[in-house]
Amino acid sequence: MQLQAISNEQQATIEWLRRLGESFHTSFSVVDPHREELPVVYANDAYCAMTGYALEEIVGLPARFLGTENIDQADAADLCRAIRQGEAGTFERMICYKNRRPCWNELTLQPVFGESDVILFTIVAAKDITRRKQAEALVGLQRAMYTGIESGAPLADLLQKICDTVESFFEQGTACSILTVDRDGRFQVGAGNSLPDELLQAVKGQRADGEIGSCGAAYSRKTIVISEDISTDPLWKSLKDMVMGYGFNSCWSLPIFKSEQLVFGSFGIYFSSRHAPSPEELEFISQISPLITLAVNYREQQMEVLRLSYKDPGTDLPNRHFFLDQLQERGVVNSTGFIAFISILEYPDIIDQYGHRAGDTLIRKLGRRLGALHLSAADCTARFSGATLSFYSDVEAAGMDGALKKISEVLTEPLEVADMRLFPTVKVGVVPLAAAVQNIEEWLRSADSALSEAKKQPGEAVVFFDAEWNEHLLQEQKLAQELTPALLREEVRMYLQPKVNLSTGEVIGFEALARWYSAEYGHVSPDVFISAAERTGKIRLLEQQMLNQVLEWLRSRQDRGLCLRQVAVNISADHFFHCTFSEDMKRLVTLAGIRPELIRFELTESIGFTDFDAAIRVFCQLKQDGFACSIDDFGTGYSSLSYLQMLPVSEIKIDRSFILNLEEEGTQAIVRAIIQLAGNLKMTPVAEGIELDAQREFLLDAGCAVGQGYYFYRPLPVEEADEL
Repeated sequence: MQLQAISNEQQATIEWLRRLGESFHTSFSVVDPHREELPVVYANDAYCAMTGYALEEIVGLPARFLGTENIDQADAADLCRAIRQGEAGTFERMICYKNRRPCWNELTLQPVFGESDVILFTIVAAKDITRRKQAEALVGLQRAMYTGIESGAPLADLLQKICDTVESFFEQGTACSILTVDRDGRFQVGAGNSLPDELLQAVKGQRADGEIGSCGAAYSRKTIVISEDISTDPLWKSLKDMVMGYGFNSCWSLPIFKSEQLVFGSFGIYFSSRHAPSPEELEFISQISPLITLAVNYREQQMEVLRLSYKDPGTDLPNRHFFLDQLQERGVVNSTGFIAFISILEYPDIIDQYGHRAGDTLIRKLGRRLGALHLSAADCTARFSGATLSFYSDVEAAGMDGALKKISEVLTEPLEVADMRLFPTVKVGVVPLAAAVQNIEEWLRSADSALSEAKKQPGEAVVFFDAEWNEHLLQEQKLAQELTPALLREEVRMYLQPKVNLSTGEVIGFEALARWYSAEYGHVSPDVFISAAERTGKIRLLEQQMLNQVLEWLRSRQDRGLCLRQVAVNISADHFFHCTFSEDMKRLVTLAGIRPELIRFELTESIGFTDFDAAIRVFCQLKQDGFACSIDDFGTGYSSLSYLQMLPVSEIKIDRSFILNLEEEGTQAIVRAIIQLAGNLKMTPVAEGIELDAQREFLLDAGCAVGQGYYFYRPLPVEEADEL
């Protein structure tokens, strides 16, 4: 293409740019901003080498040559406007190289001015950022899989998102498909909106073997299969006419692995042109199959964990975890209503005489009666523990007595259990949500206390949480007020609970636990003062004191030539997300002269929900500094699976509530699933709260080798721990 005449000043500038371009290794072209079509007037050798075009092929092309038809037209107009107005700036564009393969470029505009500040040309520096954009897309897809499944998005929509993303990195008209194989060994369509429905229907239901194009071959051979030319490839014999009739001439197919050896489908990419993948393209598409596997496996695993976590296996009623989550989701802290804990006097006798199955039958029938009451739209019923049903309703205070009367009436009606007609004796503990502390855990504790009082009374009983217990709560608040001066006096001391090898009993580390002895109140429960520290904003001070005591103890042992074992310190979200947390931790261990790998930070699994991106940054910084990190109390919140894989932690601590209920089959299944999950993520599972040898043996059999609990050691004062 011939250019119109240019000025002498412009010609001199072009000659200067040509000389510069011979030694300038950065790819760039030069655009004339004065012409309507914004033609390219020069490109250096590096730019020609990158795009595959000769200089004479590029010169004269309009500026829209700097983008493909895939780019947003408004965005393209911004680029042209910036060139015309002599603005500097950076744009990201898909560039179609001479080989027809689109690649992402970062274009940096730099205007060149002549005399009197008149713009002569715009230099467009180009950098190929395709691999960066692919990496960003893969990370984005991974997060989209987790968040999509978490939000309940259909799996088909998530798989289609993978297809759409891959298509965006190839030539116009590229189409992708995801085929899964059912139990009968036949193909089913998982995604493929860009392919004609007739083609998808032709493949659907076909036996998955090497006769169904390159996708069938990839599935049966368990390897990538490239059909560079469908017209001559025997794999496409049965579908060739249909596929080519829709304009597709080549196809790349990859197997989708369920596990290391098990294939459950194939991923196909269809092109109008005939070509094989470049090494870079092959590397990119090879990372797609694991993403599909991640989406499918994670969806199945989460659904199974949800089922196990939210259902009581003996009764099929919702369980304690479901009840707690429902209270959180419904925002009961700011609502009216009541929580009731319900127990049946005859339950222990039924268990003793007829066994646990009969006890489950009793609880199931009573739970279904509660569920059928419909006192309000917000009613929620669950088996909170073995012998206790929990019930929530948001009825107004004026209707509470009537609601509780209905509960008693419906539960005391006779029912059949183990061929016996039973007239249940109902015990009910109630806490109105307007009473006590505005806190779910406090309400549950209050309802449990009320139930304990109801059990002391003869016959049927409904007991409300009353002023006497309220006095007890007021005492807890007084303790909270005493905590601050106690911290200033350093009355809260460190105790150490050993972590042991479950096979040998050998001590392999410790967990630092805070203990407070008050001159006025005596021994104060950690649940009380730690909760108070969080409410009063003193949790950072408390945790810093614990860490200082840990470092002081380790330094003492180091100075005496004694062996050093790793010590875990519990860290709250408030402390973890403080702007100087990682810096403070590094400074403290440096001042103490202690290796950072001797310190492990334990954080609850909800830490990622506060600010996931910030959590990743802090975890990575801690790991870089040499610290170890654990997820504590794992299993009490199912959403953790959506980010656990992405956190650089090396240990999962199984919540003690699961260990205490290991006699229940459902709990055993959950614990095995958590241990297996930890193994898959190459993390160490650690069981908390081991009190019985049977629990230790179960955990060993399930693959958990490390634990702690009263069966081995109670939390020990420093002097006793020093002797281990």
